[in-house]
Amino acid sequence: MRLNFLIWLQINALILILLIVMSCSMHITYILIITFILFI
Repeated sequence: MRLNFLIWLQINALILILLIVMSCSMHITYILIITFILFI
């Protein structure tokens, strides 16, 4: 039971990290697009 719980925690942590990275990359692309529009 403990091993399954640890594996489940690791999977949840990976999903959280992936979501954070995705949201950060989305924010970076939005900022790049906005700066690109402003400079043009």
